[in-house]
Amino acid sequence: MVELRNSEPNDARQRIAALEAELYALREETDPLRIKGQRFDLFMSVSNEGMYDWNVVSGDIHFDPGYYAMAGYRPYEFPGTYEQWACRVHPDDFERISVAVRRYLSGDSAKYDQEFRFRRKNDRWMWIRARARIVERAPDGSALRVIGTHSDVTERRHAENQRASAEANLRQARKMEAVGQLASGISHDFNNILCAIMGNCDLALGCIDDNDPVAAFITDIATCATRSAGLTRQLLTFSRKQGLDLEVVDLKHLVERALPMLMRLLGEDVHLRLECSSPLPTLHLDTGKIEQVLMNLVLNARDAMPKGGEIVIGLGPTSPAALGALPHGNTKPRHNRYAALTVSDTGVGMDETTCGRVFEPFFTTKTAGKGTGLGLATAFGIAEQHSGYLEVRSKPGRGSVFTLHLPIDDASLEKPVSSSTDDEHAAVTGTVLLVENDDLVRGSTAAILNRLGYTVLAAESGSQGLAIADNYSGTIDLVIAEKVMPPMNGDELAKRLRAKRPALVGLVTSDYSDNLIAREGLRFDDLHFIAKPYSMRALAQRIRDLLDPKDNRSKARDTAGRSPQPTIAGSRSTPTGQ
Repeated sequence: MVELRNSEPNDARQRIAALEAELYALREETDPLRIKGQRFDLFMSVSNEGMYDWNVVSGDIHFDPGYYAMAGYRPYEFPGTYEQWACRVHPDDFERISVAVRRYLSGDSAKYDQEFRFRRKNDRWMWIRARARIVERAPDGSALRVIGTHSDVTERRHAENQRASAEANLRQARKMEAVGQLASGISHDFNNILCAIMGNCDLALGCIDDNDPVAAFITDIATCATRSAGLTRQLLTFSRKQGLDLEVVDLKHLVERALPMLMRLLGEDVHLRLECSSPLPTLHLDTGKIEQVLMNLVLNARDAMPKGGEIVIGLGPTSPAALGALPHGNTKPRHNRYAALTVSDTGVGMDETTCGRVFEPFFTTKTAGKGTGLGLATAFGIAEQHSGYLEVRSKPGRGSVFTLHLPIDDASLEKPVSSSTDDEHAAVTGTVLLVENDDLVRGSTAAILNRLGYTVLAAESGSQGLAIADNYSGTIDLVIAEKVMPPMNGDELAKRLRAKRPALVGLVTSDYSDNLIAREGLRFDDLHFIAKPYSMRALAQRIRDLLDPKDNRSKARDTAGRSPQPTIAGSRSTPTGQ
């Protein structure tokens, strides 16, 4: 019995030793797994990813802690079923994701790798990349269990969107530059042709009675030429190759002055009203260009309401929030303050894709023959020329709001509008030296000047113009010279003429697309400009403004009753001498 009692402690010690050895062995086996698990948890915590385990049959989903942190939820706040989880997928992505899940579970798709928007706890949308694998199937092959990961790719998606937007802006800029170069390349010759057509139409109309049936045909020709000139100006404007004639303008007064004309363009079922939230300072604007923008926006709003509606023109300062949202990329706005001119309608509205293309040249949603696709592109170009912005906000069925943001120049001062008491129809006479290298333009312009009562000295080049002036003993009151005229351009010719005749008035003519005019303006002071194509009335008014009628009335009395003898060299008319 004693030996049995003495053996019990030994057995116990042996069992304890065996258990310790087994525990040590288990530790040797489990420690690497524990370390690996810790490493995995650390990896998931810094990778911005979350894991899930989905029981396809019951619909229950188990999420790891990283998933809760990624979505901003606590474990007890997050849904535990597929249906509850799916409610947080963005509505625009839900159908696409549902189809992808069904195709993967049914075996129609070999893998599941999708990106979609998911609502965080703070109600903000995050972009998720979801990948999954079926890890358990039923005997019939149907999916029983799916394990996968969700990665937060919000920052990447935002970066991709910014890059796509920058690339789209670059493509748009290149497209506008290409069209602008094309328009600029043909505008000089094209405007010369139009100038000759318009001039000869004016001359022809002056030779026949107003009731003559031919007058209507000639008027139609002149109208077509004017419309063609307008189309060229639009092409140059949205490509920002046409200059600006800036002046101090009261924007509210400009809009109020345009309202009667705009109302005539609208149907009876369209109501137009003006809202001005607060007084605005004066702005430096090209009045004609801003009126063109306003008309384009109002007509666009009218066309968006085929069944009628309301158009509201709003005026007021651009709010700080709107200023921060202006499409100026990563740079600050070019000015500290802006005035906003909005045109809103109650029309059909536009989707996001259409809004993204609405300022593209030749893009239009109208039926064939109803629009050129240049109206909004032109408006956009005018806004850019004024260092401003033009933006659109719209949704299908909710109308559209176009906002023109124009910079406020703090240094601008109110300038009184000059008024002339001169009689617009007072007789003006004088001698004009016309230097034009295009035969058609030179001939029609010389005939117009002759019709207006001026003595005309015509030349086809700068050197010929200098020779005519040197050989002419009388007074030359005005020189009209083409700006682009190699080897001696118009302003250089005017400078050399005025060195010998200081009282000579210089009028340079060309189209606004000329790069020198667009970039530098006229090279010498005290020169004046008139753009091609010009009508007989526009040319007459421009010359009348330069040659003050008061200073010429004595000459008008001296020459009354006798016709001037024009000297026309190098034109289609027969010269009578120099």
